[in-house]
Amino acid sequence: MVKSNKTTISNKKHEDRELASKTAFESTSVEIQSSHTMILLLASKEDFVILKALFTLDKYASKMEQNARVLYEEGILTLLLPLLNHSELFVKRFATKLLSEMNFLPPVTEILLQEKFVSPIMNMINLIEDFVVKEFSLCMIAELTRSKAGLSQLLETNLIHILLPLLASPDPDIKKNSLQIIYNIIQDPHDHSVITSLPEFTIKPLIDLLMSEYVAIQNLSLDVLNILTQHRKDNKLSKDFQDAGGVLKILSILKNFEWKDVHGKCLDVLGNIYDDPNIAQNFLKDGVLQLFSYMDFVNDLYLRRKAIEVIAKVTNTRLGRKVLVESGLISKLVSMVQEQGVGLAAAVCQCVAGLTQDYQALQQMLEQDIVRELLIVMADPDRAWDSRTAATRALFEILQRDVDSCNFVVESEMKDVFESILSQYDEKMPALALIMTCNCITVLGSHPATRKKVVSPSLISSLLGCFRELPEDTMPLKLSACEALCGLLSEPETRHYLRALNGLETVWSAVTQRPNNIQFLQSAATFLHLCVTNDKGFTATLLRLNALNWLLSQGGLRNECPAWEVALETILNKFLPIKFAMTGRLDLTDITDSNFYITKLSLTRNQLDKNQFPILEYFIVNNCCPIQILYVANFEENYRLSSSGSLTSKRTASTKSILSKNESVLSMTNSYKCEKFRYVDVYLQEYIETMKTILNKNGFLSIESDRKDSVVDGDTIKKKTLLIGEFVAKQMGGTDRFERCSIHNLDLHVNELKVEIMNSIIPVGWMRVGLHLERAFLFKVLADQVGLPAALVRGQYHQRGWVEIAVPCIPPAPRPAYPHHLLRPSHVVDLMASPVTLYPLNSYEASVYCGLV
Repeated sequence: MVKSNKTTISNKKHEDRELASKTAFESTSVEIQSSHTMILLLASKEDFVILKALFTLDKYASKMEQNARVLYEEGILTLLLPLLNHSELFVKRFATKLLSEMNFLPPVTEILLQEKFVSPIMNMINLIEDFVVKEFSLCMIAELTRSKAGLSQLLETNLIHILLPLLASPDPDIKKNSLQIIYNIIQDPHDHSVITSLPEFTIKPLIDLLMSEYVAIQNLSLDVLNILTQHRKDNKLSKDFQDAGGVLKILSILKNFEWKDVHGKCLDVLGNIYDDPNIAQNFLKDGVLQLFSYMDFVNDLYLRRKAIEVIAKVTNTRLGRKVLVESGLISKLVSMVQEQGVGLAAAVCQCVAGLTQDYQALQQMLEQDIVRELLIVMADPDRAWDSRTAATRALFEILQRDVDSCNFVVESEMKDVFESILSQYDEKMPALALIMTCNCITVLGSHPATRKKVVSPSLISSLLGCFRELPEDTMPLKLSACEALCGLLSEPETRHYLRALNGLETVWSAVTQRPNNIQFLQSAATFLHLCVTNDKGFTATLLRLNALNWLLSQGGLRNECPAWEVALETILNKFLPIKFAMTGRLDLTDITDSNFYITKLSLTRNQLDKNQFPILEYFIVNNCCPIQILYVANFEENYRLSSSGSLTSKRTASTKSILSKNESVLSMTNSYKCEKFRYVDVYLQEYIETMKTILNKNGFLSIESDRKDSVVDGDTIKKKTLLIGEFVAKQMGGTDRFERCSIHNLDLHVNELKVEIMNSIIPVGWMRVGLHLERAFLFKVLADQVGLPAALVRGQYHQRGWVEIAVPCIPPAPRPAYPHHLLRPSHVVDLMASPVTLYPLNSYEASVYCGLV
């Protein structure tokens, strides 16, 4: 019995051991050949399996980018992303590291942004203490914030409270990634202002990193400081920079040539902050001296150029220029103008341009013959265009401030350098070099002493070449060239060369393209205004180009740019024949001169729109249609021909036979340059002399300057009008005083003169028969020559014209004198009546005489 019981107990225990071995899973090692199989292990419930799988997958992904792409295509993100919140620290470490390896793939980045993972990752960075997780989490944020979507998600978090403390972390990778995130944020100007405007933002942690032993951290911190100092909007950041010792640390880095790799970025930051008054006041002098000393020791041309560029920015401040003058460094700068290093001479010339704003600095540079040095750089064809452009700009700044330098340039053997630069104009040449050259010419043209010496045919041709059309926008260059031409237009040689080179046509072609540059349009309007003002011959060219009709049709242009309204008015005022043809009126202030003419028959609006108005010079040279008759007043003396017969004699063919067929009264040379008739209308000239004598006998001043007097008297105007009117009526009363003037008699008389003169251009002094228009025309010419304000008006009928004068209402004595500019027409002069009569304007008698009723 006992034995049986023992056996039973022993058997039972043996059966329990069998059960445990059967139910327990034995560990095993499996050789996995597929990455997909390894990914599936991430769904395991065992932390060790997950950790081993993550380790293997991370090792695989880190080998090459293609491996990470394979893992993405096999759907690893579905199992990997939940592991970021795993409770096991090592799992979280490897999950974060693996995701950071794959985060560089665009599809992965897009998924993370769509799922808005930036905010959860930033919260994890803020809460977790583990440096490994922080490092790789920051690495992911740095990559995600390269896009706008990532930045917008990041700005929704409390990033300043999270990132700034991390800059003091003992882990260099955390510092680097944090700096990269800040750098990504401040790239955008709006995001930059959002960050820097926060009260808790401070620049001190960034400056502390300048002395880091890691070059990558130094580079990133300098990149961030460069952007922050470059776009600062207030003095707070500058003050923080100064208080944190930023300048001293940068200068100390420049003294350490072991850190030469970051010297370029240090110089960039210095250039940004040295124009700040607070910083400059404390560190400018020592810093500038150290920069000059730095250039003496460094052989790297890039760093030398960077150092000079900082000094160039210093010269833009008053205090900086003062420091350079007091330190005696001007001569050293001038000696560096002809440096051959790439960009070095350009940087030195920038310094020279900035120093011209200080009188003492300018005088010191002039004593060092800086103008000659700049001309040598400009004329050197082997130099890069950046150096030649900077030298041209520096010369422009000097010429603006020193007249003696202008004289030196035009007297120098290198004065042709401007033409040389402009003649090389093509699409490969920097436009700024050409613009600065044109600006120098503009300055030289502003001084009478140098303007005449600088003008030459090649220079004008080169300036006109700037109006050539190129693929890129050349409007700023055209503006500068146009301004240069405007400055030279007062010289007759300039106008002569412009005519020979079709300069007006060139500029007008650029205008008619209607460029969207109001400054160029303004300058071109000034150019046309000066052309016509200085030389009326250009008016004929503008009319030939149909410029007047084009301007009249461009109402929007004249509203947008009022200078064109002035130019249009100048064209009309300087060429009264076209003004009279288009408006039918010459005002009291429109003074006719020699060669003024009108058409016998008025032109229709359609004819004027088609540019069919006859230009006198072309009308003569080209022997235009004899049916169109012009009345001309040519009293300017070129060659004096004596006339036989008095003013009262009949002008028959025998009287005019003193002029041979080869020496017609209206003969002209065939040269386009000829703007005047070769011979004067001696009869009209005698009219004027006789009229002046008559007025003198009656106690009136009869000189033309009398018209320019500031005041007039009403009685004087009325008496002068009657005297001139009687004289006109007598001279155009017909060849037979008993025969009434009629249209038939006028036509016969005009045809006789056409046969005698062999031209359809009739001198008004030769006419003995005249109706309303002819008498009004002669009255206007005589009145302008003896100082009587008179308006010439053409009526709606072809041969109807009249004269309006201003007779001020005269109150009881003492009688006031009226200013010329306040006069308004008040009376119509009846030149057909005997005696000559004055009718009040708008009266019935005036309306009858004018053919209005």
